[in-house]
This record gives sequence, structure tokens and C-alpha cells, in this order.
Amino acid sequence: MLEIIHKLPALTFEYKHFIVFATAVLISAVLIPFIIKYSLKYGYVDIPNSRKIHTGRIPNLGGIAIFLGLFIASLFWYKFFNNPDFIFISTSVIILLITGIIDDIKGMKARKKLIFQIIAAFIIVAGGLRITSFYNFMGIGELPIVVQYLFSVILIVGVINAYNLIDGIDGLAAGIGIINFGVMGYMFYSLHHTSFALLSFAVSGSLLGFLMYNY
Repeated sequence: MLEIIHKLPALTFEYKHFIVFATAVLISAVLIPFIIKYSLKYGYVDIPNSRKIHTGRIPNLGGIAIFLGLFIASLFWYKFFNNPDFIFISTSVIILLITGIIDDIKGMKARKKLIFQIIAAFIIVAGGLRITSFYNFMGIGELPIVVQYLFSVILIVGVINAYNLIDGIDGLAAGIGIINFGVMGYMFYSLHHTSFALLSFAVSGSLLGFLMYNY
């Protein structure tokens, strides 16, 4: 089956990104009900507080479905994701996923979470995905290597925590993520960065499958 799938290079990119998006939506949407049932059965639920608008017991392991939707969709179409950068990205995402699961189940101190977030961000940056220049914005051009690492890590950790802050409202974080990754997918497509475009659409699709149950 996979051999047949991997012999589809003749597909236009429009078909490829739609198939990856649809695969991620389907996998995420199929897995969510099982995760909800499991979370409720074993008490892995989110407790409402002053930062969260929702009431009642909300299953908090939905990130697993999002990750599996993204991971399986990209693995299924791995010929379209033949990029070494994804090793670093996948490693970082797995670290963040495990950190989130532990925090949801047992709780984790903010300092410890921050350490794992910094490690995950550093892996991505060390893999070469970092801000190297401001392109003369405010007169700033090429950045020194130390500043590249520092600024990029701070930016990634900041984005992670920004999403955490808005995650207390049902559907808000997922909805914003769908839009953001959809826009990034289109931008990468326009710049002919096929692999990153497909990855962005896979993330957007996986979030959409999750959003169907997150309202």
C-alpha cells in the first residue's frame, strides 16, 4: 500500500497538500473520541479555574490526537517530507508532547516546564531553523550567531507560552492554530518550500480534526 502511495510524485502539489490535510483531519477526528473516553474513565480531565471559561470536566489529552494526526499523515506521505529538518522538529514536538502529558496528568512546576520548552526550542534552532537576520529592519542586518540562537529560542518559547495562555477558552487556541498554519502553508507553497508547506497543512488539518470536539 505504501509503495503505491509513494509512487505518486506525478500528483500536483495542490492534490498533495489536500491529501495530507485530509489525512490529518481524519486521523485526528477518529482518535479524539477514544481519547475522550479514556480520559474521562481514568480522570485525566482539566479542572476549571479563574483562567478558564469552560465548566465541567474537560478531557485534557487531546494533544495526543493532534500529534498522531500530524505524525501519521506526514509518515504516510514521507516521500513528500524528505527533509532532515523534520528530525529536529519531530524531536522537539515529542519533548513538548511528553511534557504536556506529564503536566496534565501529574502537574509540573512552571520552572521545569520552561526548561523543557527551552530544550525543545534549542533543538529546533540547533537544527538550523533560526532567525539569522532582520534584513535591515530598524537598520539591523545579519545577527551574530549567539544572538541568532538566543533570539530564536526566546521567540519559540514565547510562542509556545502565548498559546498556553489562550488555551483556557474552548476552540480558541485550535482555531488560531488552524488559521496560522494554514497561512504559513500557503506562504511556503508560494515560496516553493513544498515540505514545509505540507507540514503546515498537516498541522492545520490535525487541529481541525481536534476542533470538531473542542467547543
